[in-house]
Amino acid sequence: MTRHTRGRPESPSPAPDPNEPRAETVRVIEGWRAADLAAPASVPVEEVVSILNDAVRNGTVVRLECGGETLYTSGRIVRRGDER
Repeated sequence: MTRHTRGRPESPSPAPDPNEPRAETVRVIEGWRAADLAAPASVPVEEVVSILNDAVRNGTVVRLECGGETLYTSGRIVRRGDER
């Protein structure tokens, strides 16, 4: 059924896709920026990024990007009921 709001029809929201992970299924355990890891150890940022990218490819680290900010995390995506 279509509702009308201020003279315009408003379509109902489509049902969520059950195969898409929802925001509440994401768990972030720890997060780091490459520059924050490189500075105390006096390691070039490029070397840290290379190591983290290897970890991303191997599935032990997740890379989150938002605009110009990149965060690396050891979190993983789990579905409700599968937490361990």
